[in-house]
Amino acid sequence: MINRMKVEDKSEQTIKSYVRAIDRLIRFHGLIHPKELDIDEVLDFLVLLTEHRKVNWRTNSKVASFF
Repeated sequence: MINRMKVEDKSEQTIKSYVRAIDRLIRFHGLIHPKELDIDEVLDFLVLLTEHRKVNWRTNSKVASFF
C-alpha cells in the first residue's frame, strides 16, 4: 500500500494518515487483516468515523479506495 502511494506521488503526510486509518480499521475489527474483511465491514468502520467521530467523508472515501 505504501509503495503504491509513493508511485502515485502522495505526500509523506498523506501516507502517514492512510497508514493510521488502516491501523484503526484493523483494531476496530479485532486485529483482522484488511484483506480478510468484506466491504460491509469496511463500510461499518467508515460510517462510525463519519457519524460518530465527525471525520470528513472525503477522507473515508480515499481510504476505502484501497479495498
